[in-house]
Amino acid sequence: KNMAGDTPIAFGLHPNAEIDFRTQQSNSLFKTLIALAPQEVSSEEGAATPEQVAKATASEILDKFGDKHFDVEELVRSLEEDPGPYQNVFIQEMEVMNVLLSEIKRSIKELELGFLGELTMSDSMEAL
Repeated sequence: KNMAGDTPIAFGLHPNAEIDFRTQQSNSLFKTLIALAPQEVSSEEGAATPEQVAKATASEILDKFGDKHFDVEELVRSLEEDPGPYQNVFIQEMEVMNVLLSEIKRSIKELELGFLGELTMSDSMEAL
């Protein structure tokens, strides 16, 4: 029940192999922690804060996909014959993309409300 972890000797390796593995693992962990830590913003002119970068990216995404919507019904009506397997897959993928685009737009609008301080807890946020 109290089993020790695998040792390098069990795999035919030198005992120092574990030291190297643990060192690499620790370095990776600390690099990740440093990357996730809040960064100080320089006072140089033109340096964007993380919030400004997020706002710009959100606006850019909404500009690209704001009114995009695949009209699946129109496509089905335009087919001259019954759709084959490839057309069925294409239609299903269009429906999935419509759902994905709707969720992206909803999330970005929610993010923008959060930036403005006007966001209240929604049911989906509460579920998280």
